[in-house]
Amino acid sequence: MFILLQNIQYLREQITQLLEDPVCHEHACTAYELLMREHYKEIPLEHWLSIWVRPALVQMKRVPIDKTPVYQRILCRAFQINQAILRDLFPNKYMGSHREWGVLLKCLCYARNSKNTLKIGTYDSNVYWWGLIEKTKLKMFAVQRDDVVRVSALRVIVECQRTTEYFTEWEFNYLIEYYVFNGSNQVPHVRKEITSLYKKGITRFLQVLK
Repeated sequence: MFILLQNIQYLREQITQLLEDPVCHEHACTAYELLMREHYKEIPLEHWLSIWVRPALVQMKRVPIDKTPVYQRILCRAFQINQAILRDLFPNKYMGSHREWGVLLKCLCYARNSKNTLKIGTYDSNVYWWGLIEKTKLKMFAVQRDDVVRVSALRVIVECQRTTEYFTEWEFNYLIEYYVFNGSNQVPHVRKEITSLYKKGITRFLQVLK
């Protein structure tokens, strides 16, 4: 592996080209993730970010929309390797693009369902939700046109690793406001997902009361 990593720039460029090949993009993505994970063990974080993570973020913004998922997958995998990179991908007060929201929400879902508590420095609890994301941004996601974004935002609030974790007052208010905007969604499968998540939320709330 060390010999491969010595030629990492060449390898990364070759694999990146294959990421957009409809025939082999799955294999290319797996190879990218493997090399990214192994290289993380060998070099400083900043160098690793500049080689693997930031270029993937830039590419995701440039490629056709149907190519976005493969880059979202890579960025989420990078987050799983080192969760502290969240602030590098999404600096404070940075709104980002629609494509980036998908990555952010997937990362947040992973963080909430991970056994390891995510800690990213100090934060103002009036502004940030669990230190992960600005509360105003979560509210914005709740009213987006994209159904996936809206449902993912609800999932981030409802699902967590500990089924007995209490809901904060802000979260209760968020769930009420969210339902006002989305409770009567006209798309059957979206309405079903939203209903299912609210059932999970109620179950979690009842578990806390026991």
